[in-house]
Amino acid sequence: MTDLLPRDLAAFHQFGVADRVRARLLTPAASRSHKIVEVYAGGSKTLSVECLSLIDNFMPDGYRNLLPFMPRLRSIAFEDDARYIVMMLGKLSESGACICPQLEELDALWLPWHAELFKGPDIESRKLSTMDAGSEWYRRGPIVLAVFCAYVRRMLLDRAAAGSARLRKLHVRVPAAVVTAYIDEESWEPPVLRERMLAQLGSDFGGELAVSYMIEEQCQPSRN
Repeated sequence: MTDLLPRDLAAFHQFGVADRVRARLLTPAASRSHKIVEVYAGGSKTLSVECLSLIDNFMPDGYRNLLPFMPRLRSIAFEDDARYIVMMLGKLSESGACICPQLEELDALWLPWHAELFKGPDIESRKLSTMDAGSEWYRRGPIVLAVFCAYVRRMLLDRAAAGSARLRKLHVRVPAAVVTAYIDEESWEPPVLRERMLAQLGSDFGGELAVSYMIEEQCQPSRN
């Protein structure tokens, strides 16, 4: 990517005027993440950039480096685990603002096989007497749900404190396997999961939340 783009990304017109970006998985691979970042302005695609990473479980640096140069971005479609992107969206730039301050819509995945990578700070203190005490925390549905929502809620709070636009729409897509992925007394079907997420997010999220199944080709875990 560095061979294709100018050193000063801030001067690259396509990024500065972009109002929508889509990051999609191009070719699943065991040893690398191969994604295409598509940039749109006024409804028309203006640029496609290939981003590569040697580890499929992490957001490519190319994509991570591009977003700070898209101040007018209003919509992100991210074909990877939402926790990667919300951590980035909550961070402050050098100017003291969050990246993509006008962002209003976020569409991303929830990948059960990534849960172990996102351990919350209070995992060890959580006690769930109704569940198997021998289970790892990332197999326990209520804990994983709480941690996932904590990442989203932290992003919402940080962006609000920085004066960013309020997130109006959040679409979380899950694989059908999520229904049986965790130990839980409550359902993980999308309609029920949506209500459980809204209860966790509380008043910190006042937008529209959608939870749906993802398409089959997105449902394969990486095989590193």
